[in-house]
Parts: sequence; C-alpha cells; structure tokens
Amino acid sequence: MRRLCRRFQIFIGDGDIDPLPCLIMVEGDDATAIEASLAENIERLPMDEVDQYKAFAKLVKEGREPADIAATFGITERMVSQRLALGRLYGPILTAYRKGDIHARDIRVLTMATPKQQKAWWALVKDENAYVPTGQHLKDWLFGGAHIPVTNALFDVDASGLAIVSDLFGDEVYFADAEAFWSQQNAAIAHAVEDLKAEGWADVIVMEQGAWFATWDHRKASKADGGKVFITTTTQGEVTFHKGYITNAEAKRREKAAQRTTAAPKPELTKAAQNYVDLHRHAAVRADLLDNSGIALRLVAAHMMAGSSLWQVETDPQKAAKPESAESL
Repeated sequence: MRRLCRRFQIFIGDGDIDPLPCLIMVEGDDATAIEASLAENIERLPMDEVDQYKAFAKLVKEGREPADIAATFGITERMVSQRLALGRLYGPILTAYRKGDIHARDIRVLTMATPKQQKAWWALVKDENAYVPTGQHLKDWLFGGAHIPVTNALFDVDASGLAIVSDLFGDEVYFADAEAFWSQQNAAIAHAVEDLKAEGWADVIVMEQGAWFATWDHRKASKADGGKVFITTTTQGEVTFHKGYITNAEAKRREKAAQRTTAAPKPELTKAAQNYVDLHRHAAVRADLLDNSGIALRLVAAHMMAGSSLWQVETDPQKAAKPESAESL
C-alpha cells in the first residue's frame, strides 16, 4: 500500500497526535499518484507550461485520455492538448523556451512545424549571421511563404486530400502546402467564373493576386445594365466577388454614347437647301409688304413705339449659299 499525505504536521512534546488526512491508493496505480502529486504541486505553486506538459504526458502514458485529464483538473480538453503539443517540440527549442530565450508566441507556432522544420529553424537561431523569422514571419516561413486558413478554400477540403495543420493556440486550421492549395483554389475560381457568366453577367474579371479593388474607381451597375463581376484574391487565399460594377471610364463612355443617341435628329435638308428655303420665305414676305405699303407702314410704326429708340439702316445680311439660289431670288 502507498500512502500520500496532503498535509503533514509534526507535534513536538507531550500530547496525542490527531489523525492525519491521507489518500490511500492501491499499489501500482501510478496514474492516480501522478494526479495527486500534480494537484498538490499546483495548489502550492502553479507549474509552468513545460511542467504541465511533462505531468500530462505521464498521465497519457499511464492510459489517461485528454478528456479525463481535463475533467480531473477542471480545465478544458483543448488546454490539455496545447500542453501535450509541447512534446512535439525539438528538445533544444523546448529547453530554450523554458530558459526564456524564445517567445511563447513563437513556441505556439512551432508546435505546428514538422521535426525537420523545427531543426531547420533552430539552426537559424544558432547561426549568428542568419535571419531568424519570428512572429508572423515565422508562420509565413513555416507554410512556404503564406499561411492559408482552411476557411478561405472555395473547394471541398475533406475531398481534396490536402494536408492541414491545426493551431492549438488559435482558432484557425492551415494548409500545410500552399502550392497544392492554389492548384485547387484556382480551379475552383475558374469554375466560379463559368457559373457567373452562365448567370448572365456581362463579364467576370479575375484581378491579379493581391490587387485591391478600388470601389471609388467603379460605379454600381446591375446585371441587366451590363454590370460585371470583379474577383480579388489575397496571398492568404481569401477570394472576394465584387458583383455589379463597371469602371468609371466605361461609365463615361456609356454616357457619351447615350447622349449621341438622344441628340437632335439629322435635319431633312442640307445647309444649302435650308438657306434656299429661308431666303425665299423672306423674299416672299418682303414682296408682299412692298405690294401693301400701308401694312408695312403700320408694322414700322408699331416697331418704333414698342422697340428700341436706336435706329439704323443696314444692308440685308442674308446671303445666298449658292449662285443658283441668288439667281432664283
């Protein structure tokens, strides 16, 4: 039998000793002993992440499931998984972290790295002349230049067969191979383009990766009015469909075209023919006035009373556009 006392008091001098509270465990029940020891240590002095990892790893080795460990210590199962993930770290990296030489943020990213990647990163750390990626750059380095969340995929991730890596310390899951991701993502984008064209959009434009869609340089236009779809993609694989837009330049071209179609219709007569008609109308009126001088006098008198006080006599400014018109007059 093994006895593990949570409290131990030694009384010196005369007097009886009160019974000591103890936990009685069956011999060979190492998992329970580890749990009790761990609980006692946490009660006295909280352990760091590495100590917790080692203790949880022993419990797993004794047959405890992460869910059981979480229930025993009143923590989440995810927290247990986070501590156990430290066991996947390269030994020198874990030692350096415990010494405070590596930031906890970088340790969390490194738990998603393969053993080969961890060793390669540690080699950079040991090389005084090498650049050591940390923080966001470490995540980019780890995933081949771009950390692509699974949520950005347009295709069926489960059916794709692509390898993914879970971030136990975050909410995202990432693709392990960015190149393989883009192969399937581009195929999905091409399929979406065909579907949009089939829906009746005038055009579907896939912009260059990383290009920003400038809304201020575009105008809204419905599908019926020839609106287009612009597709943008980020280096992290996020795809956005901007539906129902045309560029400002195209909108201006359309406005000019509309103005041309609504302009005054083309006259029935040419300029020369119109000049001929106008001159003959004027000549006909003038001839009638000359034949009826009384009417002409009354018109002049009315004009003098109602018109301007400044009078002058000028030659008729009307001229025939062609000699034939002048001869006709």
